[in-house]
Amino acid sequence: LKELGILVSLFKIRNIAFINAFNKSTEAYIKRFPNYHEPLTEDLKKKIILEIKNREKNSSISDIASFCSVSYPTVCRIAVKEVFKDNINAYRQRFPINEVLEMGSITHARINDLLTKHFKLKGIYYFSNPMLFLDSPFSKTKSQNKPDGLLINRKNLKLFQERLISILGIDLKLINKVKAFQFDFTTLLSKNNIIDKIKKYQHPEMILFIIGTRWNYQRRNYLELPKSKKILYPSNIKIISPMTFTYIFDLKGIYLDRFKDILYYNSEWDL
Repeated sequence: LKELGILVSLFKIRNIAFINAFNKSTEAYIKRFPNYHEPLTEDLKKKIILEIKNREKNSSISDIASFCSVSYPTVCRIAVKEVFKDNINAYRQRFPINEVLEMGSITHARINDLLTKHFKLKGIYYFSNPMLFLDSPFSKTKSQNKPDGLLINRKNLKLFQERLISILGIDLKLINKVKAFQFDFTTLLSKNNIIDKIKKYQHPEMILFIIGTRWNYQRRNYLELPKSKKILYPSNIKIISPMTFTYIFDLKGIYLDRFKDILYYNSEWDL
């Protein structure tokens, strides 16, 4: 795939594991688990049940899903139905909810699902949670940081490129230079959180958009970057409002309505 080749070239990845990890999202949000599309065998179900019953109490559903190479919802379903027999209180005692993390996970999943379908109608591949920085020369450690989404910068993004210039004032030379656009959706726009995200994802050949999902800055399309020596490529980073994002990337009709619904339920803490 040409898009994948661009990213492999960009990061000079020699390890084939990068290619295996870089799953293309074509229907909903990314499926990160090798057994996701395979039928659940009885042996695998028994393994999951044993893990739920026998693991230490501080083990999470994500830990079990990763160990068994299945999806998070698969472990949830088996835990509720097979182990706790629809006793939700017992299930919640074993796996208590962190409401902040849960809300973030659900919101990101819904946004990625929506954007995948939106861009697919335009003939554009939207990559959800790609593992870009496994061996990045710009990271001091082997990181598994994953932006929420990514678009390869190609000719089919021309409309978006024009709006990046007119709305955000991004230089045309920079747009022509970069190989991809990264997206990170966040409820928290504090200085420390913004800098942490920039440290994770900044790259000289990509533009990073940080989109505030709870935007409290009326009549402002974007925020200025915080001042920090840790920000290496300030021209490549924009903190923008959700409505600015929808205009630049041309969300209309039902897709715009659904995006607004996601933001509303997120703001109301409505799971």
